[in-house]
Amino acid sequence: MSKLIVAKLGVLALLAVLALGITVDAGATVAPEGPEYGRCLKKTPGGSGTGYADKGCTSAVGSGAGYEWVPGIGPKTGFTESAGATTLETHEGRQVSCTGMAAKGAYTGASSLSLTITLTGCQLESAKCQSGASAGEVVSEPLEGLIGNIKAETAPFNGITGLELRASSGETFMAFECGGTNVVVSGGTIHEVRSDKMLKSGLERFKLQPGSHGKGEQTPECFDSRTGNPLISERCAILETSIGGGPPVQSALKLAAQVTNEEKLEVRAGI
Repeated sequence: MSKLIVAKLGVLALLAVLALGITVDAGATVAPEGPEYGRCLKKTPGGSGTGYADKGCTSAVGSGAGYEWVPGIGPKTGFTESAGATTLETHEGRQVSCTGMAAKGAYTGASSLSLTITLTGCQLESAKCQSGASAGEVVSEPLEGLIGNIKAETAPFNGITGLELRASSGETFMAFECGGTNVVVSGGTIHEVRSDKMLKSGLERFKLQPGSHGKGEQTPECFDSRTGNPLISERCAILETSIGGGPPVQSALKLAAQVTNEEKLEVRAGI
């Protein structure tokens, strides 16, 4: 990209900030339009990044900064996830119930990750399910994750960020059989992730829509119209489950996953 184009983009970004009425200290940088992974590190002489007064890099200052924002992933890119009871529920009320979940993955870019999920102790009604090495074990297809704005705000760091999970190739999220009955889960899902704080570990919840009509409906199902991530091709992500060759039915996951990074990382909310 030429210096002229970069300069023009910088001017356009500044005009957008002024139009939104965002006040920024001299020498400080506002949050990017879309959410991104990065690290808020203690400022060192000659270090890269902008200056901030707090450990989350949300309070920008033009001088006397103690911290700097370093976009992107550090040298340690891996993470793991674990959860107890995990449920896949269809809109018709049928459930695949599992006793546990484990996942392993890596951050692959400023707004992306990859992972594979393994469910254990799974059964559909009374029939044990399997796609892995042992009874009750269900392994997902390789999945890709993209972060985007669930709720975009005009003020920096006030937005809500979500993570979309889909198969990295094709439409099948996971496929398995339960007592001779084939089950195919396709599509994607979105859940909220914590932003604007450096974390080594944290809890992420996949939630069902509240109320009596919430069977098989995830919340949220869509990103804001300003997703903030050009890699997101579809604003909404919905899982569908076909059981025994029947028509795909809207479905949702319910679990609380403990995510542990190899090193501290922050999701910076977009605007």
